[in-house]
Amino acid sequence: MACLKDETFPEYSRKKIIEGRELVCNAFDKMGVDYLPSSTNFVFFKNEKFNLNPVKAMDQENILIRNYDYAPDWSRVSIGTIDEMKTFVNAIGKYLE
Repeated sequence: MACLKDETFPEYSRKKIIEGRELVCNAFDKMGVDYLPSSTNFVFFKNEKFNLNPVKAMDQENILIRNYDYAPDWSRVSIGTIDEMKTFVNAIGKYLE
């Protein structure tokens, strides 16, 4: 019930998601990684610039992202905390061709 009454938390959460999403998208822009525009708490990105499937690469870094059978050339990263997204950006950059 307390969460439902907290009017500031949803806006705070939205701002943090946007901040994390922008961090990832700006990094992908610099890396030349194609991604789909997003208004959600995740970003789909194309796998073609990586020397290893990003899901396998991130698994080696203890970061969980996912692929879907319906989009085999794409991966999805969910937006977490700013520190988590910085860790993801630094890790994914190691696997660019």
